[in-house]
Amino acid sequence: MSAGAQAYAFYREVSKHGVVWVIAYSSGGAKTVGTKESRLMPLWSSRRRVERIIATVKGYSDGGSPLKVSWADFKSDWVPVISSQDISVGVNWAGPNATGFDMSVELVVRQVEAIAKNGRIGA
Repeated sequence: MSAGAQAYAFYREVSKHGVVWVIAYSSGGAKTVGTKESRLMPLWSSRRRVERIIATVKGYSDGGSPLKVSWADFKSDWVPVISSQDISVGVNWAGPNATGFDMSVELVVRQVEAIAKNGRIGA
């Protein structure tokens, strides 16, 4: 499945089920990748997707586990922090290297909300 198809599946599944998934650690942090200047936080739309990455991609099996976050909590609690720290997000990264689209968290919120409201992506 292409990165575009993975992103669309993310928007659709999150709008339908009302949850996002991250890799979380017992220390309370969530998985981010990249450099100090350019960090990314991967997000997934299902437990199955995040478990597959943890099980198959080196660097993602470092002690983290799937954490389910309600969409409401994600928007109210996570988005302001992610945005203030200038972290981009990756949605439904897949494949042997866990790759896909990276974008602003605000764009992800707009796309999920557009699907929930109109049944299609809005720009």
